[in-house]
Amino acid sequence: MMANEDVRPHRRRGLQILGALLAAALIVYLIRRIWGDWNSVRSYPWTLRPWYLVASMLSLQAAFLIMARSWRSVLRAIGVRWPFIRAFWIFYLSNLGRYIPGNLWQMGAAALMGRQMGVAASDIVASMIVHLLYFLPVGAAIALASGSFPPPFDSPSFHLLAWAASLLCAAAALWPNFILRAAPALAKRLKLDPERWKLEAARRLGILAQTLAAWVCLSLGFSLMVLAVAPVGPHLVWDLARIYIVAHILGYVVLLAPAGLGVREGVMVVLLAPLLGAGPGAGIALLARLWYTVAEVLTVGLSVIWLRRDRAAPFDAAPHPNGQRATGSVRD
Repeated sequence: MMANEDVRPHRRRGLQILGALLAAALIVYLIRRIWGDWNSVRSYPWTLRPWYLVASMLSLQAAFLIMARSWRSVLRAIGVRWPFIRAFWIFYLSNLGRYIPGNLWQMGAAALMGRQMGVAASDIVASMIVHLLYFLPVGAAIALASGSFPPPFDSPSFHLLAWAASLLCAAAALWPNFILRAAPALAKRLKLDPERWKLEAARRLGILAQTLAAWVCLSLGFSLMVLAVAPVGPHLVWDLARIYIVAHILGYVVLLAPAGLGVREGVMVVLLAPLLGAGPGAGIALLARLWYTVAEVLTVGLSVIWLRRDRAAPFDAAPHPNGQRATGSVRD
């Protein structure tokens, strides 16, 4: 037993190092790609349209707000009635855990913060999993159902795998109680009651609508960012949006890459090359990472402000279905 406990930290550390090396290697590849195709990057007619850039940042921030609200809707479905500002700061301060290779640290951080607020860690983790199971298939459906992609993403096997995974995730998100009933050992291990996870139809539709709106804002923000720096017309907005959705999802599901670093950019280069060229596509990919990081820094700043406001506010302690206390602001 002690041997296993000694091995696990080393294994986790090894995976973190491997993930960091993977991200570094992919970023180096992108830089070499830009350097090797420097003439095309330098001669590309770059531009700067500030209003497009401002609009892209506003669209991205709107996506962040909607995603926090949709996660709050999942929590409310099981009786956790947090005010929006609490859901927001917990969601985005824990989001910093995605920068540790593994992408699962976000759930652990959110569980720790939620437990301090009187909600069981198992409920927090389960709610984030359900939220993710809405997020990924909705994005995949938007991208896959509305056009084709260049190789290697045009193959029937890729589409079949993507659709199959999306449908499985969607089924688990819409009917989590059935999944827990079918896997009682999992439900017992996670300390989850299947009956509490029987989501009403109206609740499912609400979460679905919010997830769709979040993807629209997220992908539109990327398209506007590209329009701000590249001489492309609005007719490419939808193509650019679909490219970002695919890159974002693949960056998320590759667990070793911290926050999808390197993976997201690599996918962008492949998909942007037919539209902009390989060199300019790599440049856009790196700019997109900078754009997203700046938005996340702003969001973390807002989260800290709301954390202080939330901690300073008086709270009501509302009974929680599992016997704990789910605290909520008197303004909720």
